Amino acid sequence: MRFVVDREALAWGLQTSGRAVSSRTTLPVLTGILLEARGNELIITGTDLEIAIRTRLPASDVQEGAVVLPARYLSEYARRIPFGQITVEVDTGLNQARLRWERSEYVIHGFPAADFPAVAAGDGSGPSLSLPRPLLRRMIQQTAFAVSADETRPTLTGVHLAAADGLRAIATDGFRVAIHRAGYARAAGGLDATVPGRALDGLARPPGAAAHGRRALAFGGSRVTSD
Repeated sequence: MRFVVDREALAWGLQTSGRAVSSRTTLPVLTGILLEARGNELIITGTDLEIAIRTRLPASDVQEGAVVLPARYLSEYARRIPFGQITVEVDTGLNQARLRWERSEYVIHGFPAADFPAVAAGDGSGPSLSLPRPLLRRMIQQTAFAVSADETRPTLTGVHLAAADGLRAIATDGFRVAIHRAGYARAAGGLDATVPGRALDGLARPPGAAAHGRRALAFGGSRVTSD
């Protein structure tokens, strides 16, 4: 397995998917991030079995494969690199990754990809939403701060999205309420869903040019997927 990826994009992808990684678990593999090199992209997945966050990044010089690497160490390395391209080579037999940037080299030992829990993709059967990325970022920034951190009240740990005449986002921790209304959004299928704050937070900080254009969200069952 091998791929080359931009440092800024990798750091963002690890930070975003890493929000779903469990810091307290009896399953060591859940402290890791699943990396999958396919075609011309790198797919990064983190999960704690309750929430899963998957990000996709453009990659080059790809030799397909998959491995699970410790989220903490991988993220620390990506943050320390100031700029440029990072080359990652993985011995999937030993579950060992070798990361190279200019003259530096870093080796991380991980877990077999087969040990990582399966994460199903959304089926696209539910409503969808499309809106400008700057609008989505502003909406998240103006509501996510009011999300509850109390895991015993799961409905309060997310931002509720509803679309009728425009889009409305609501968040509360039981003591305060934040509401954002946006008229410029395209919604289909009667959107009425709550998205975990951890998942939305990553959408507010896209890398580079990804901060512009539009963002599409698709809802199906208990899952939400984003382009």
